[in-house]
Parts: sequence; C-alpha cells; structure tokens
Amino acid sequence: MTVGYARLSSVGQDPACQIQALRDRGCERIFTDHFRGRKGTRPQLAAALASLGTNGTLVVWRLDRLARSLKHLVALAGELERRQCRLVSVTESIDTGARDGGMVFAVFSAMARCEADLRRERTADAHRVARATGRRLGRPSPFHDSANVREAQALLADPTVPAAEVARRFGVSRNTLYRWFPGGAPEAFTGMLEGGSA
Repeated sequence: MTVGYARLSSVGQDPACQIQALRDRGCERIFTDHFRGRKGTRPQLAAALASLGTNGTLVVWRLDRLARSLKHLVALAGELERRQCRLVSVTESIDTGARDGGMVFAVFSAMARCEADLRRERTADAHRVARATGRRLGRPSPFHDSANVREAQALLADPTVPAAEVARRFGVSRNTLYRWFPGGAPEAFTGMLEGGSA
C-alpha cells in the first residue's frame, strides 16, 4: 500500500499543494496532521504508519513534514526499514526502495550522530566557559529567595494543596520542588529563614 502523509506547520496553512503532490505519486490514502506546536502529538502520522503494514510505501512532500528533527527522522526511517517499507520524499527525490536506498539510511544515521556530537561539544564548551567565568548554568531557582521558601513551605504544609500546584506556582518541576523540600519543610532552611538571607 502507498500511503501519503502531510503536515501543516502553521495555522491557516493550505494543505492542497502537499496533498496534490502525494496524489500525483499514487498515494491510496493520505493522512494530514494540523499545526500542534513543536511538541504536539501527531495522531495522523501514527495512523499512517499503522496503515502501512509490511512492504508499504510512505510518501511525504518533504522530509521536514515527516520529522521534527534529524534524530526523529533517523528513528522513523529505521522503523520503516525494519518493516521493509519504503520512504519517498517528493521534493528531495529520495526513495529508500531504490538501488541506493540503503545508502540513504546510512547517511541519515551518520548525520544524526554528527548532530548529536556537535550538540554535546557545544554543551561541553558552554560548561567550560561558565565554570571559568564563575557563572551558574541553567535557570535561577526561585528558592534562593527566602520569601519564596516561606511561601512554598506554607503551601506544602497545607494538605489541601497538591505538590503539583505548588510546583506550577513557582514554575518548577515536581522533582525540583522535592529536591528543595524533601519533607515538605526541611530543617535545612531554618537557618536561612532566621538569618533572612536568600
């Protein structure tokens, strides 16, 4: 079966161009996901992949319509290869079922590894520079302020207020909240509160 997948990346975008290109490539079914933000779910992509079965062909207008990142593209391409399915990109003239299709998968994998290595390198460089200049990395914690510590302790002591709500109120994850307040109102903060320093 030849299945098409289209994705609209912005509100109000017209899918007609993508859909026509997929029809021209002989797609029997076309699935379209609409704009859902960078991390939104894509139920139609899941449906398209499920409908492929084995030895099917997934056709996209462009690879950026299929995957959010190179890593995501490599994962999808690998899954298609395991299921003996072809991946076809209309505008990039990519067909993994062609004679050199195996090379396309190898290039995708190499590019993903390169991207991951570069990201690690940039992160390590940023950490080195930050340490050398005495800067802290990451977002400043709201719990360096004694007023926020007192407020969080009071909220955590209230059995009607869930920890998730306290975390949301201070813009931190529950894990961060529990790291700062493992028992709700730890003694570790008593000295800080008495001294009044943040």
